[in-house]
Amino acid sequence: MSLRSLFCSLHKPFSLRTMSSTPIPQTPKYMSADQLASLLLSSPTPSTTTITTTTNPIAAKIQIIDVRDDDFPGGNIVSALNYPSREASPAGFEQLAKDLKGKGVDKVVFHCALSQVRGPKAARRYAEALGRVEPESEQEIYILEEGFTGFQKKYKGEPKLVEKFVKSLWE
Repeated sequence: MSLRSLFCSLHKPFSLRTMSSTPIPQTPKYMSADQLASLLLSSPTPSTTTITTTTNPIAAKIQIIDVRDDDFPGGNIVSALNYPSREASPAGFEQLAKDLKGKGVDKVVFHCALSQVRGPKAARRYAEALGRVEPESEQEIYILEEGFTGFQKKYKGEPKLVEKFVKSLWE
């Protein structure tokens, strides 16, 4: 084998999935408060929305996962599931992935108070768990930009978006 053919064989495109038996999890994307509000307000029922494209409407189910711990009381996004970060475990994320996939959830949005540590970490751990239990899943994983703090600043007065809001805890 010539040096040139050896070099060319080493630089062929390859799939990272083929290098390991463990699938590479998707990288969670960020979603703004306005994007989430728009999805939720267009929803006929909590956590279910219809996204209209130019060709046809697509039913999309959304689940919001709030990973705040003791800072959860005082308000939350309507229909959010509180999954405290201190209780999170690999097995718990795997079960959550199975449960949400079983319910046909297309988009999962994670957040904490600011979405700087707990929310992004939970989204990453969920993506890893989803990759283990449903390697071919097309479920989309998001992190809410600015967390609940940013969301409530914009939408605390909208009962279709924020519930159980206690103003004195946020001043």
